[in-house]
Amino acid sequence: MKRISKRSRQWLLGVVVLMTALLIWWVNDYRPRWTQAASTREALEQARDRHAMLDARLHRFLDNEREQRAQDKQLRDLKAKLVPGKSIEEVNAQVQTELQKFLDDHEISLSSYQTMASGKWRGYKLGKMQFRFSITTRKFSEVLEYLEKQDMAFCVTGMNIRYQKRKKGLLNVTLEISTLFMEEEKTS
Repeated sequence: MKRISKRSRQWLLGVVVLMTALLIWWVNDYRPRWTQAASTREALEQARDRHAMLDARLHRFLDNEREQRAQDKQLRDLKAKLVPGKSIEEVNAQVQTELQKFLDDHEISLSSYQTMASGKWRGYKLGKMQFRFSITTRKFSEVLEYLEKQDMAFCVTGMNIRYQKRKKGLLNVTLEISTLFMEEEKTS
């Protein structure tokens, strides 16, 4: 068998020492850092997923808040348009008074006024009134314009128009007007 030279032994011993040092470095330093980096990457991925979930949740809450604000604004706007009154009868009387004032100012005579049975709209009370008058088409258009321009929570829910042949240009008009009534919420 051939003997290994001293130089080769020294070189081989250097390689063994180097490999041992690399193995010690791998076990004591690199592998724990590599494992820690892998677990950090996994934790980072979980944090990103959680962040995305929370971000989506935040957007849903913001959308809900915007929607709630819009609904609150609509409710405030509607409440501002409500005819003031503590009961449906008071509201109807006020609308009847306002319309009668307009009719008097425009020299339109009211033939009859009748309160009808109240109804409901989305759980809220609706007062119903019926107005009858004989009127010219020009005056009737003024009444319709007046009703359209009112910024109140009432509307024309029925209309019956008959032309009178005997009296040229006169219409027999029956208008049904509904008023919205919302009871004040009681705060405790």
